Amino acid sequence: MRQSILKNSLLLIAITLSSRADHSKEENWIPLKRDTHYPNSAYSLREDVNYFELRKYVFDLKGKKQLSDAYAPYFVLYRKKLSSYPKKLVDQFRRIPFNVDQPTNIRIDQGSYTSYSFKAKGFLIKTDNRFWTINEEKDFLWLFDTIDTEAELHYWLSLNGFFNAPYERESSYHKTSTGYDIKRKEVEYKVSKTNQGEYDEYTSYEHHRTYHYHVTPQGVITKKLYSQAIKNRETSRVVAGFHGDPGLPMPPRPATPLSELLRIEKFIMVP
Repeated sequence: MRQSILKNSLLLIAITLSSRADHSKEENWIPLKRDTHYPNSAYSLREDVNYFELRKYVFDLKGKKQLSDAYAPYFVLYRKKLSSYPKKLVDQFRRIPFNVDQPTNIRIDQGSYTSYSFKAKGFLIKTDNRFWTINEEKDFLWLFDTIDTEAELHYWLSLNGFFNAPYERESSYHKTSTGYDIKRKEVEYKVSKTNQGEYDEYTSYEHHRTYHYHVTPQGVITKKLYSQAIKNRETSRVVAGFHGDPGLPMPPRPATPLSELLRIEKFIMVP
């Protein structure tokens, strides 16, 4: 009898400790939000780089013709501020052209302009004052050396389209011995239509998915679907072929003059 009580007590203690460990693990998840901005000190720039800036350039809507040599600093990191360099070196640095013959795959926010698109390239000053250019997303792994801070994780995920889902999502992360684990919950709203003779039947519902990601210090991202469920299903019927009044079409937005865009986006004129 005593052995049975002892076994039950030990089992209860084990379950309690396991529950506390799981609860503690859940509390260690840190929110990961798209619009978070990090200070320069949150990144670990590689040792042989003193200054880096990702520049945004303006092109026509199809991205084929560069419309101005001016640029806007889109993302800046430094050990040594640009303003601390001699003016001659700064002018030389700013005059480095985009070079349309060298393709870039670095993705940036395109905004909502109806007549323009943007492309980006990175330019840096090394510790020996030599200039380098980076034009591929993988180059950021070289720039960071490894992904080992929250800020670097956030930026690497941004480059890989992690925050671009067109539906609601909620993400959190925690650091592990092999990199970062990320948990993302997504809610996609859907509507399906079936014809039921005299009626069209519409079914609206929410598709809930939970994904687990892992990001290594070398930037390798893996993704697994952890769970999914259909929730809040609602059905409605309308007469077959009926279409509600769509209302008047919205007129197209007038194109923003290039000079106004350069002012709004704080472009720097090349000296």
